[in-house]
Parts: sequence; C-alpha cells; structure tokens
Amino acid sequence: MTRKRDNPMVRLSDVADVFVGTSTMRKEGGDAQEVRVLQVGDIDERTGGARPLKDLNLMSLPDKSGLDRYRVQPGDVVVSCKGTLLKTGLIEESTAGAIASANLVVVRARGDVSPKTLYLVLRSEGAKRRLKGLQKVGATIASLSYKDIQTLEFRLPNHQTQVRIASLLDTHREYQELTLKAVQIREEMVNGLVEKAIWGDSSTGGER
Repeated sequence: MTRKRDNPMVRLSDVADVFVGTSTMRKEGGDAQEVRVLQVGDIDERTGGARPLKDLNLMSLPDKSGLDRYRVQPGDVVVSCKGTLLKTGLIEESTAGAIASANLVVVRARGDVSPKTLYLVLRSEGAKRRLKGLQKVGATIASLSYKDIQTLEFRLPNHQTQVRIASLLDTHREYQELTLKAVQIREEMVNGLVEKAIWGDSSTGGER
C-alpha cells in the first residue's frame, strides 16, 4: 500500500488566485477617480510590510468597471514582476483597499492554505531561482508575467506545519520591528549628541 505524502506537490494556481495589477496611466476628467496606488517602492523587502494606505500616492485613474478587483486585501501576497523582480510583501489591514499597480502580481490564498505560508514560499530562494529562470529580458526591463508566477510548483506543508510557520513569522516580524525601532532610537541619540557637541545647544540659538 502506498502511503500518501503529507506534503503534496502543488502549483501556485491550485491554491491561490493570481492576477496582475492595473495600469496606472493617469487620467484627467469627469470619469476619473482619485485612488491610492500600491507600487513596488511601497514594499519593505526586509520586513515584507507595505506602507499604510494613507501614505500611498494618490492617482487619477479611469473610473472603469472592475477597478475594485485590483484592491488588495489583508493576507494578499504581492510580488514585483517588472524591473526589480520578486520583491515580496504581505498585505496587512493598514494597506488594505489600495489599488495594485501593473508592476505587481497579487497572490490571494484559497481554501486551507495560509497566506503567510505563500508569502514565505514566494520570498524563498528556491522560488526566486525557479521564477528568475522564466524571466523575460526586453530592451530595457526584465519582467515576469502572472502566468509565469502561477506555474510555480512546490511542496505544500501540512496544516500543523503551516500553523508553526505563521507563528514563527509573527515572532520574527515582531523582533524585526523592535530591532528597527531600537536602531532608530540609537541613531537619534547619537545624532543629538553630535549636534550638541559640535554645533552647540540649538534651543539657545547658538554655541556655548
């Protein structure tokens, strides 16, 4: 009797909806609407986070039917597909509602698969090696299509492992946030000491 594998091989399209964002060609006029647009530069590669909705660029886009389908939701994974390839982020509540630009592919988990599992799969070195082998290099810019990304094959961890992965990711991101905050505080302290030692107490308006 053949034992069923706990970690079956799947394609990304088997466990997620995969689609590319919309064109961000600006449009002026009565049929345009102002929307917040999520772009590649809004994703922090270190933490996987994205800028909050309120801090994203506001653009005038055509008020065409179906624009809402490009709005990202909490748990969506976004992957850059042009220029800077495979920069990966995990959308949180603070960014939800933004319109994904055409330089991003959105991966939306289906069924029992964890979004955090898909995020870690897509940012892994194994995924990057496989997907970069499919990249198209044009005259000026490298690119991947959403169809390339959805063909990625990988072994899907079982439910128990996915729960562990999610917990470890949450702990890791919390540690990153605390570390970055500590670094920022130390930089501010150092800069403040240097400013005072070299240029004097700014509160008095001059040197002492």
